[in-house]
Amino acid sequence: MPSGSPRPKTSAGGVEIELVFVEPLPHAYECPVCQQALRYPVQFDKCAHHCCSNCLPQLIKEHGAKCPVDGKPIDRDQVYVDKNLQKTIQQLQVKCTFHENGCKWTGQLKEVPSHIPECENADMVCSKGCGVIYQRKDHEKHSVEDCLKRVVICEHCEKEIKKHYLDSHYKACPRFPLTAVEDRQLPAKVQRGQSRACLYGDGKVRGKHMSLFVGLLKGDYDVLLSWPFSHRVTFTLLDQCQDPAGRHNITYTVKPNTTKENRPFLGRPTSERNASFGAQKFCELGLLEKLDYVRDDVMFIKVQVDTEDMTPL
Repeated sequence: MPSGSPRPKTSAGGVEIELVFVEPLPHAYECPVCQQALRYPVQFDKCAHHCCSNCLPQLIKEHGAKCPVDGKPIDRDQVYVDKNLQKTIQQLQVKCTFHENGCKWTGQLKEVPSHIPECENADMVCSKGCGVIYQRKDHEKHSVEDCLKRVVICEHCEKEIKKHYLDSHYKACPRFPLTAVEDRQLPAKVQRGQSRACLYGDGKVRGKHMSLFVGLLKGDYDVLLSWPFSHRVTFTLLDQCQDPAGRHNITYTVKPNTTKENRPFLGRPTSERNASFGAQKFCELGLLEKLDYVRDDVMFIKVQVDTEDMTPL
């Protein structure tokens, strides 16, 4: 092909792909109109030159029914489909379009449309719209692990969210834990617990109240402790007013009811963590906007366990 000419192309699955011939494409097999390898070539009877059948209408329109090679007039009634030339071109040896991606396949031109849809090195554009191009062999990994528009499950509320929206979702997730996890073992005297906050409420109070909960964790000293858990738990939302005298903390104390029905919450843990208990109606959401409970998107919640009535070990 002449220097600077576009690389030959063909169609596979409705998508045009570049052709890479094992040997340089003979000039006689190149369409003078589109400068690609001839596809379904037609021959001009008077001069024996060719063009693609799809290029013939354009040729007649732009060149005034003249051969673009030698300028001889073209008689529409003397243009013939050259099946032998089509067969010859289709038997030319080509490399895979994606040989630079590592594909070692070579075969006849006519085999390209069946190879490309199966080529493990073929470039694919993410169908979910994230814009990433990857090789077919990496499709599952991209779809499951890498795609920013894949659907994931929020670990807190179990809602389906697109991955790139997950950080934004966390800011409004009604079950996102806003308090730090207390995972510190006190010296063989108290049960371990984990606290969590549901900023927009839990269950029936969702959207009306903020909810706070604590769950008992399994610990190394559980065998030495008294069960069921019966100690008062106090939640305190700290007012961040800069003037200490103007602070109005919100406090809620839970006194566990050690009935048999509450054993899943207060009994000795048999799994990593018991079901949570606490203050479902800790405070109305409207209160959070009135004072300085939230400053710079941060709130402070203190969780205290009354240990005064614990039996010494």
